[in-house]
Amino acid sequence: MDSCQLQQKRIRSKRTRMKDNSFNMNEKFKQYLPPHLPFEASRLARAEETFALNRGQIMDIHGGYVLTNPDLLPSGGGHYNLNIDTETLDLFLLGDMGRANLERQKVIKHISDLCHLNTQNKTSNLLFGLGDWMYPYGTIDHSSEEHIRAQETILDAMEPLAQKHSFYGILGNHEYGDTSQGAVPEIFMNYAQRQGIQFPERYYTLEVKAKTWIMDCFALDTSTLACDATQVQWLHAQVKQSLKKESETGQRRWRVIMGHHPIISYGFHFEENEFFIELLNNALKEIDLYCAGHEHDMQFIKPSNKNLPPIIVSGTISESRMTWEGPDSILSSSNHGFAKVEVSKSGLCVEFHETKNYKRLFNSKVAS
Repeated sequence: MDSCQLQQKRIRSKRTRMKDNSFNMNEKFKQYLPPHLPFEASRLARAEETFALNRGQIMDIHGGYVLTNPDLLPSGGGHYNLNIDTETLDLFLLGDMGRANLERQKVIKHISDLCHLNTQNKTSNLLFGLGDWMYPYGTIDHSSEEHIRAQETILDAMEPLAQKHSFYGILGNHEYGDTSQGAVPEIFMNYAQRQGIQFPERYYTLEVKAKTWIMDCFALDTSTLACDATQVQWLHAQVKQSLKKESETGQRRWRVIMGHHPIISYGFHFEENEFFIELLNNALKEIDLYCAGHEHDMQFIKPSNKNLPPIIVSGTISESRMTWEGPDSILSSSNHGFAKVEVSKSGLCVEFHETKNYKRLFNSKVAS
């Protein structure tokens, strides 16, 4: 049996377990459930209740979702602008950075060197942190000890990049904690802002404007999508508005989603978040590229379903894990590294870089 067949067997086994309807729901979980739970209730068997200051929540043991009262979460839905004075931009994607180690130092240096080269060659730089900034969990309170932990875990390491280049971020599941400890995402967002990493809201649109093209980046809080109908509705409205603006002006607009969790994956968390496809389906049809972390690997996936965009997984900044090839895989790698996207009027071109040999693994045009 080859590796692909083993992976398929693993997927079938997991599907069987996930559709087991014998699960008896813990009564205390019911207070956290949305009107419509977009996945099998049996997944709650892997969940635990935790508390983040005064807010209760339940979390999947694998970090696939957070269920809580969305009214108690930080605000979202704002629109922000970034104007650039070049016709080409490199979008660097940094996922799962939360371990302070030598591998992360190498990746940061590699990115820093490329950014410096871009500046000399009149190419703009935009960095996006795709969540899971701290392990094992994000900041839990306003204490000085937690501030120091955030600084030492991630913020001091990222400050040089944030001071020189535009650097934006989204939340990952670890910013909400893990099944042993809840965390408060707004505290981390505030600390990151002080360090120069832009965290304007929990979810937001970043409109990047060059002279001849525009890119709408829809930055999501995917951890809470299962219980946050307002965020889902907001994304659909934003995509419609982007399409309308493009039609009215005739200026090319690229549409990119930044979300911690991938909608399709062949790594450790395969299939856990495919329920996003149902939640976001009409919006996904109009998206040029979906960028994610969560998996501690690098993947490039071109779904055979033409209603879904190409998917980048860039999650090996500080840790790596085995991944597999699936039916729609173009690239699967467990090497430490990162993905970047070259954005111009003519299209979007994705590249994957690994830091062991300081080389480019793969490049491909994904939209034109």
